[in-house]
Amino acid sequence: MNKSSTSKNMRILTGSIFKMIVKAMIMAIIALVADSILFTSFARLQAQTPVPDSAAFVTDGIRYGILGMGNYNRHTAQFLNLPGIPIKKKEDILGFASQEGTGFGFSAGGFIEAPIFSWLNVDLRGTYIQHNGTLYSGLDSVLLGRRDGTGAAGIFRREFQVNLASVGGEILFALNPIARLNIYAGVRAEWAVAKTYQLEEVLIAPSDGVFESGKRTRNEQGGTIPEVRNFGVANMNAELVAGIGYEFPIMPSAAWTLEPTAFYAKQINSVVQNLDAGGIWKIDAIRAGVSLRYYPVRESRFDAQAFKVKQLVALEKQIMQERSKIQAELHELRQAGVLVKLGAPVGVMSDGSIVEQPTVHVEEFRSNAIVQLLPHVFFNEQSAVLPARYKRIAASERKNYSFNKLASLAAADVHFHLLNIVGKRLQERVEASVTLTGYSAGASETKNPRNFARQRAEAVSDYLQDVWKIPASRITVKEQAISDDVASSADAQADYRRVDIASQDAALLQPLVMDAVYRTITTPALRYAIDINAGAGLKQWNMEMSQFEGNESRTLKTVEGTSSYPKEYIWRLDEHPSSIPNVSGNIETKLDVTDVNNRNGDAPILSTPVTVIMLADKISRKTKDTHVDIVTLVTPLGQNLTENEVLTVLKPLISTSSSVSVEGWAEGSGEAFNTQGADARAKDLARIIATLGITAKVKSSVPAASWMKPLNTDPTIPEGRLYNRAVRVEIRTATQ
Repeated sequence: MNKSSTSKNMRILTGSIFKMIVKAMIMAIIALVADSILFTSFARLQAQTPVPDSAAFVTDGIRYGILGMGNYNRHTAQFLNLPGIPIKKKEDILGFASQEGTGFGFSAGGFIEAPIFSWLNVDLRGTYIQHNGTLYSGLDSVLLGRRDGTGAAGIFRREFQVNLASVGGEILFALNPIARLNIYAGVRAEWAVAKTYQLEEVLIAPSDGVFESGKRTRNEQGGTIPEVRNFGVANMNAELVAGIGYEFPIMPSAAWTLEPTAFYAKQINSVVQNLDAGGIWKIDAIRAGVSLRYYPVRESRFDAQAFKVKQLVALEKQIMQERSKIQAELHELRQAGVLVKLGAPVGVMSDGSIVEQPTVHVEEFRSNAIVQLLPHVFFNEQSAVLPARYKRIAASERKNYSFNKLASLAAADVHFHLLNIVGKRLQERVEASVTLTGYSAGASETKNPRNFARQRAEAVSDYLQDVWKIPASRITVKEQAISDDVASSADAQADYRRVDIASQDAALLQPLVMDAVYRTITTPALRYAIDINAGAGLKQWNMEMSQFEGNESRTLKTVEGTSSYPKEYIWRLDEHPSSIPNVSGNIETKLDVTDVNNRNGDAPILSTPVTVIMLADKISRKTKDTHVDIVTLVTPLGQNLTENEVLTVLKPLISTSSSVSVEGWAEGSGEAFNTQGADARAKDLARIIATLGITAKVKSSVPAASWMKPLNTDPTIPEGRLYNRAVRVEIRTATQ
């Protein structure tokens, strides 16, 4: 069969398909008009008779609507050029082979629906749809110049930006498996009303290269896309359409509904006719939006007065039920003898003094949180897998990763982001390299300690390569063997289950500086007296402190227990950032109790006033303020911080007008804290600060009140033990 006869047969086939689609549309319109006449008559008859309550939510009668949607378009292209765009030389070939492009747009239109059966409707729609997108060619190379006058090989590609829009008609069938749910399927015939393009060649690499024109783009051209036709008709195409939606009535009669919808559409033919053999250019799209639908039949039969009476009857019934329930609960409570008392809160200061009827004052200050990093990644026993406590991200998240998001974390928790901190810094400092040295706890952990140590180092290396895309050439992996007697104790063995990170670039492991907001609380704790009398026996109790922020309640603290309870509870407001009030107002405290017979009781809700001075308010009023820097200094394994290292961190932050205080973390757990060692480290640091002409106040780590605890992190893990030997420096400097 020759080429001309094949082309003729194709024209006959496409002409037949077009005629079939046109006939189907004409038949659908005729059926729609007939249904409209029948259902209008039926609606008039039904409006004279009452209907069941459920009828308000049944899809019935002819209905009309409008719709609006956002489009995500995917272009699948495989062609070397478009018919109608002349090729003057070989380089003009577009080269969109096996490429995909994407774009966004919107859709809008109107529709009319009619029921075929109670579970099936026919839907005729007229819509305007944007099919915009951008296609990218394969990469090509060219000899070009740099801005400094040298030459290099450049990599470029062609970008084909399409502004394509159509108007068309859709015939959809809507299946209703359950009330309000619509499942759509059908076809759309469309005609292009916008079909312009913009084509240019864009230089990808090197970053400082330019074309002969001195720009990073060339051969710009635009115009109308030629040969947009299908089925032998100019500007025509067709789509297969499927979707789903769910209607929500927006008035008592359910005459008006809003329907969130999502559709998938796929063009049947290529956008452009007469492409090269095997060439395609098709568009499929995901469209999501909302439809507004009006049911005349529902409105005509809706009885507003009867509906109002029905509402009042239902409300009265609900009130009676609630009243009966309250009376029953009150009777049961009296029978059970559940009595709950919660004493009015009093303020407890750090020196142990009491403040009656306290007001909690919170003030925000501009701050920098500065945390010295430990160059260690610790592993679990007999494991070369990164522990879950080390925070990992997906490769797609690295672009938006920000250190400032860590500002609200405790110093030890910042350490668990070490892999991402090092990864981001390596990404930013392209000349820096890193050495990873793995350790194991000797033969007590594995038969091959050296190999196990290397596996741990490789686990860190794999993360930096896979997530942060650091080339392997910039990472050196080593292992270090140790003798068994070195790691004789359990803590020593845990310390050796690690990977050390080192670099010639000191900036890679320099202290992390984060923008933060520092909060002070004038009343650090609230004390509550609790008295519970559950005659049948106490099953559980729950105490909650919360505050309204806007229209929502935010829980600041929750305490709970079972068969026993404390006679008094002291809540330290600054024990965690989430427990500090954010807005002025009241802290509401409630106490709920359940006895062994599942009878409930509660105490009256107590309110404690709160005033918050926000940083934003001080900035807007341009008032004088104080800048607060919080510095956490910690000593790595086997090292001591030198005076020069300390001054390198602190000197830029301290001026002659600064007020400095120093406090040491206390090692230990439970009540056995090494407060003497903590105070000694704080005093030693104060001595170094004195060389700057500043006298630092040393805060004792011995609690001034029995309810307070020294600064302390989890001592059961190596990271916790190291940060329990940290020193916290607070630097306050007046600002204008």
